[in-house]
Amino acid sequence: MKVGYVISMKTGMSSFNRDELLELEGYGIPFVIYVTKFRKGPYMPEDRWSVRLPGIAETLLGFAHFLFSAPRRLLNVVVDTGRKRTWIEMLVALGFARDMDRSEIGWIHAHFADRKLLVARIAANLVGKPYSVTVHAHELYRTAKRIARQSALVESKRIFTVSEFNCDLLVRDWKIPRAKIEINRLVLGPSHRNLDSRPRMLVVGNFVEKKGYDVLVNALRLMEQVDLTVWIVGGGPLDVDELVHQNGLDSRIVLFGRVSEPLLSILLDACDFFCLPSHTSAVGEKEGFPMALAEAMGHSKPVLSTTHAGIPEIVPEILVPEANPAALADGIREMIARRSDWPAMGARNRAIALSYFSPVNIATLAKLFGEPVVHGGPSRDQHTGTDSIPESVRIEAR
Repeated sequence: MKVGYVISMKTGMSSFNRDELLELEGYGIPFVIYVTKFRKGPYMPEDRWSVRLPGIAETLLGFAHFLFSAPRRLLNVVVDTGRKRTWIEMLVALGFARDMDRSEIGWIHAHFADRKLLVARIAANLVGKPYSVTVHAHELYRTAKRIARQSALVESKRIFTVSEFNCDLLVRDWKIPRAKIEINRLVLGPSHRNLDSRPRMLVVGNFVEKKGYDVLVNALRLMEQVDLTVWIVGGGPLDVDELVHQNGLDSRIVLFGRVSEPLLSILLDACDFFCLPSHTSAVGEKEGFPMALAEAMGHSKPVLSTTHAGIPEIVPEILVPEANPAALADGIREMIARRSDWPAMGARNRAIALSYFSPVNIATLAKLFGEPVVHGGPSRDQHTGTDSIPESVRIEAR
């Protein structure tokens, strides 16, 4: 039986909706998703899923379709809609119901007993199919269109809800027979019930050419057999999201966008190692020294980068040639193979970072700004900001 799933995607797809549909797919249940409101968000339907959206054209075509194919059902729906004042829901349902008819939907299910339930009920009455609903919580306390929603609950073939507490409310306050209600606590999705033991590599940088996102993507394509989770933080003119999607790496890369400093610190602490594949851009633009590398080193993380610009002056290892996906892939493999060395590498990197990126550097500025203005600039014995760095650390960093 093909199922018509009525949901909302006001901020993308709810994770529990997505996990539920993934599980149903595993049972071999075919479905079409009918979305009452749509906006992209963190969770989205799989590309292989059929998704339908409302629209004026769909509503008009739906009205014409049922006017000729099922005029009595259409008349009953219009009369009932007038009584319950569910005009908006009817306009959405008309377009959905036409598609359900053409797609041979055998059962309609609404997730949430609010507007989605009303749309599902009207569509079900138009196509002459049964419907059910999953009730969460907010629907039980809202008064908007309560009479219409109560009627829709009573007429539904089955009501699923997420707790015994909700079940009692449905029986007591909504006058639903207990036999119609089933407790269904949804599902803990694969990403939550299966512990991810893959190494976590963090990349932080503006979405611009010199940060090497193109090289990173191509390197990961060469590493199909390597289990690795990549976290990317940043934003900018380069469409990294599309780059990841076009190369089929959505399951291996998590894009965070721009984040606040507290969240960045959490990600730096949680990752296993850091990577920044900087390279010279097509117009010759280079890095100076990326502070994202210094921040990762300050968090005691092993780092993987390139022999680009000023990076080798500070980063002792692991460095690979720039703009070389194969070399970057080899570097990632080497990093993963040296898992036992990560604590020592991180401790060394922290010592280097705290030395080279010390408050002494700002003391140099403060001293300059606090001096009387004299011709020829600061005195020759101006403190350079690196005098206090232990020689052993400076040598090792070179």
